[in-house]
Amino acid sequence: MKYTKEERLDIAKRVVEHELTYSAASEQYSVSMPTIYLWIKEYKKMNNIVIDGRSGSSSSLSREKDMEALSSMSKDQLIDEVIKARIGEERAKKGYEVKGGGQNKEYVSLRNKNTK
Repeated sequence: MKYTKEERLDIAKRVVEHELTYSAASEQYSVSMPTIYLWIKEYKKMNNIVIDGRSGSSSSLSREKDMEALSSMSKDQLIDEVIKARIGEERAKKGYEVKGGGQNKEYVSLRNKNTK
């Protein structure tokens, strides 16, 4: 499915502002992960947001939302979030992600996803 420039920028904005994850956006809109990365790069360039890891800081709006969310959490909740993030990073390194939970937990290989 083709998306207009406005739709692509809106999807990228939702990812940048942490309303959607990269993988959720990819799945929901039936596009590859590299496509999502390109849309986000385009969104950041259009909005003068410093691109990841390059001099300066990232979006102040998303940082403010992150800080608000983090400041309202208890110490135990913060620890849980750090653990979840580290687990997600390790799973990505090994090439899979987990969908669902409990008895419905499903391990999905990232290597089988179309990257072209």
